[in-house]
Amino acid sequence: MALLLLSLFACSRATLQVRDPGAPPVQAAIVPGCPSEDDGRLSFCQWRRVLWARQVWASGLADTLIVSGNAVYNRYVEAEALRAGLVALGVPPDRILLEPRALHTDENIAYALRIAKAHGFEHLAVASDGIQTQGTCDMVQTWSEGTVTCVAAPMDYRLIHARLAMGLPDVRTEPVPEDEWLPLKEREARIAQELGTRPRGNSLVIYATHALLRPFGLAKPPVLPP
Repeated sequence: MALLLLSLFACSRATLQVRDPGAPPVQAAIVPGCPSEDDGRLSFCQWRRVLWARQVWASGLADTLIVSGNAVYNRYVEAEALRAGLVALGVPPDRILLEPRALHTDENIAYALRIAKAHGFEHLAVASDGIQTQGTCDMVQTWSEGTVTCVAAPMDYRLIHARLAMGLPDVRTEPVPEDEWLPLKEREARIAQELGTRPRGNSLVIYATHALLRPFGLAKPPVLPP
């Protein structure tokens, strides 16, 4: 498997970190979201992740893409924006699974694992910026208790920036109705009240704590609504 992955990305400076060298090619790659522009156009961050996810899919590494993210910082659902960009670049809609509820990176993974379980996926990748892929792959394996393998597929920035220089289609998505959208802190407080838990703390502290507890088997996934 390691030789196959390296051959698929031979032109990349980034190194794929293979969590299980004996695993077959992954069944799905998780693509975490980031915010759209305030007018609904795909942002620079989103286009980078779309272009990389398309590369991962076109290379044959992943048969399916799980795009994830709610309308977190504005009224545009991040998962819908990623899907729209992928479709505009030729990825068939039936190869894209939508996860539109996550508000944070750990929730991207936790909700995507629900989708993976529903589809019987046991071999996943995370396709995103390099700094994000390894930590999120650790989440996949820890929270699945080792039943799901994960390949970290960090972005090749040279490839992406070269493609960006060629120009991109004008892709926009529709906003969530204004009366259905709440700022992030208000939504976090409402979710905590519904679940009977404390409001979410600082994400950086949460991720650092997860990394410290993971070797001891004590790292837990976020508490999510059913």
